[in-house]
Amino acid sequence: MLKNYFAAYEGVAEVIDNGLLDVMPYRLVSYEALKTGAYDDKIFKYYRDSYTSLILDSGAYSAWTKKSPIWIKDYQRYCKKHFDKITYFVNLDIIPGAPGMEPTAEDRKYSAEQGYNHYWEMVKFLGELGVERNKIIHVFHQFEDIEYLKQMVDVDKMEYIGLSPSNDRKIVNTERKREFLQECFEIVAPDGIPKCKTHAFGVSSFDLLGSLLDPATGQLKPQFPLYSADARTWGRQAMGGYIFVPAINASIPETSRPQSRTSKLEHPRTFAEWWDFSKIETVDVGNQSKRDSYWKAVTPDGEYKISEKRRKEIVAYVHDLGLHFGYSEIHKKSNRELPGNNELEITDTRTIARLNKQFGKLQKGEMWTEEFIRDGILPYVQYRMWINCIAVNHWTQVQDPLGYYTPDHIPDHELTPEEEKARAIVQDKIRRRLNE
Repeated sequence: MLKNYFAAYEGVAEVIDNGLLDVMPYRLVSYEALKTGAYDDKIFKYYRDSYTSLILDSGAYSAWTKKSPIWIKDYQRYCKKHFDKITYFVNLDIIPGAPGMEPTAEDRKYSAEQGYNHYWEMVKFLGELGVERNKIIHVFHQFEDIEYLKQMVDVDKMEYIGLSPSNDRKIVNTERKREFLQECFEIVAPDGIPKCKTHAFGVSSFDLLGSLLDPATGQLKPQFPLYSADARTWGRQAMGGYIFVPAINASIPETSRPQSRTSKLEHPRTFAEWWDFSKIETVDVGNQSKRDSYWKAVTPDGEYKISEKRRKEIVAYVHDLGLHFGYSEIHKKSNRELPGNNELEITDTRTIARLNKQFGKLQKGEMWTEEFIRDGILPYVQYRMWINCIAVNHWTQVQDPLGYYTPDHIPDHELTPEEEKARAIVQDKIRRRLNE
């Protein structure tokens, strides 16, 4: 089954509400976010046993967007500090080009070659700590020459590699990401069986990660035989007031469905029988206020207003999870005035933009605040994160009912004389590199 790693939000997720540990078995954390050491004890000491697998990423993408370089020696020191707690280490990769612009040929060559140099440095450094090479993930980026991916897979025989579609929305859309992954898997899995494990970095699109109906078998089959993927969408959407909500199962008769927003699911069905996680909506559940004007669903084609019938189902789903919507009030105040009890300044830029649109822009010296009246998912971002993690986990299970995704270990096969010769060359190259 695909392993969906929950990435980012290291400082506002489980370190605030450790109940999230129950729903994020696979966690990807970033050196760029953790380098101050403020959350190290919780993530690597107190919470480590709660994660099934923990990947440490360099945070190269975040640093690239901020134009703030990461030095490999600094990253290596941090890796050494926690090496016995980390399942996989991501190489310090180089993102090609600059934000908002397609990389030049020179950019592409530099990112690929410098990233490769970093990989061998990481192999040597971590190898001295007893970390095996198959625990280090080198990354191939969109726009880099496909020959570098062939080198990774067929020459250097890397056992676990990263595939990184560009997340620069100014130059790449979902369809271009799909084309990139298709091109990659022509190298990684030319006959449909992967030669190595693959991890898709920053891929959250249900459309890209989802399965398609195989006409030959009539069963769902993943579009791409990925071993794992990560994204920060679960947290980003929660921070903006959104939750992931499944459809109600089509087999549920109308008479058994919620008839009001206070209805409870009293029919004797299980959670899985009520809800269809193959269909996930991203829903704006009302902003931080009581107004109904924000009952919207978000799709790749835009937003649309949610019907009263669907609102009842969403409320029933939240109640089925044992949560309430809660209630908070929004205030516009002078930034010289201290927030009151149970009141916080709103700093999330997406939320501020939405409030400015609804109530009018802030003037100089003003701020938005949120006063919590009743606990629930509207005023409490960690509850929304929890809901989103649950939806992602259930969706992943639905997408891979027959276990088509890459198994934990690529099965060994008897090598041909040509493969034996290639393996000997690779092993000799590794020995020489490590002794340099």
